[in-house]
Amino acid sequence: MKRKTTLTDIAKAVGVSRAAAGKVLGTSNSNIRVSKEKSELIRKVAREMNYVPNVVARVLAGQSSKMIGILVDSEVPSVMNCRVRQIEHYAETLGYRVLVSEAHDDIEKLRNNFQYMRQYGVDGVICLSHDYEMAEGDFEKSFDFAREMVLVGGPVRKGFSHVIPDVAKGAELICDCLKQRGCRKVAIVSKNLGSRYYSMKTRFDVFRREFGNNLLRVDTGGKNALDRGENSLQVVNTEIIPRGVDAVICSCDVMALGIESGLLAAGKRVPEDVAVVGYDNDDFAPYAAVPLTTVDQNNYSIAKAAVDMLLKQLSEEEFTPELKYIAPELIVRKSC
Repeated sequence: MKRKTTLTDIAKAVGVSRAAAGKVLGTSNSNIRVSKEKSELIRKVAREMNYVPNVVARVLAGQSSKMIGILVDSEVPSVMNCRVRQIEHYAETLGYRVLVSEAHDDIEKLRNNFQYMRQYGVDGVICLSHDYEMAEGDFEKSFDFAREMVLVGGPVRKGFSHVIPDVAKGAELICDCLKQRGCRKVAIVSKNLGSRYYSMKTRFDVFRREFGNNLLRVDTGGKNALDRGENSLQVVNTEIIPRGVDAVICSCDVMALGIESGLLAAGKRVPEDVAVVGYDNDDFAPYAAVPLTTVDQNNYSIAKAAVDMLLKQLSEEEFTPELKYIAPELIVRKSC
């Protein structure tokens, strides 16, 4: 087996002290000064020699590991994958790497993954999936490291910092758009309208408040993508058209794409006969047969706020939980 490259090997190859190489590569808190040219050479040689920094040694020396953990559910909508990507991109600009760990709908697994990442020396963790059904206070008991964690999304957990996409505002933007079009009978389509999850429940409460008895609920029975169009046509023919719906609000863009396809297959015009609105502004939304009107949750701002909030609270002596809402934007295209 080939011997692992050490800091001493790098220093010798460049012709500098071990302390100088360590200063540049982040394994030393030394006050030694290293020129820009020499620093670039040290990094270049380190790459060529496949040098891997000892993160554990760095942490034991009281330094930052320059790693942020991300906890996320393994069965999430595509918007969460976008959010992870934006966190990684922004963290990289600050010199941080990310370590991602997944669990599904299990607070104990989530906690174990959190502990696992802490063992690997991450400075702190951004949790994208904490909206699990549990007894009051269970989350707070499971995670007693509030300073080292920022939660993205609701519900609000006592004692923790949060960055929350303002889903209520997004729902209000949709309602305003449909009312301006003169839509009167609106259907909300979701794979689980009885959802206990914060985002869907919050949106539905707004839609019910704004449209009252003119709001119809259409549950697709757990099929998010509407089964390659077959179920979408069935939903359109059995629910949307017979009930005189003139606008459909979908819980995500994938579902909106299915409903739009079903409407077109049934001979309906979008948006002249039925307007369609999605949610999340997926990459494909502008390229639908009728480009989708949808809500962009501003994932870059969410990611930036979460990383900045985490690094801020890690650096402060006194920890005070913060709460920040990120405003969405309605992207109006031809489907509404």
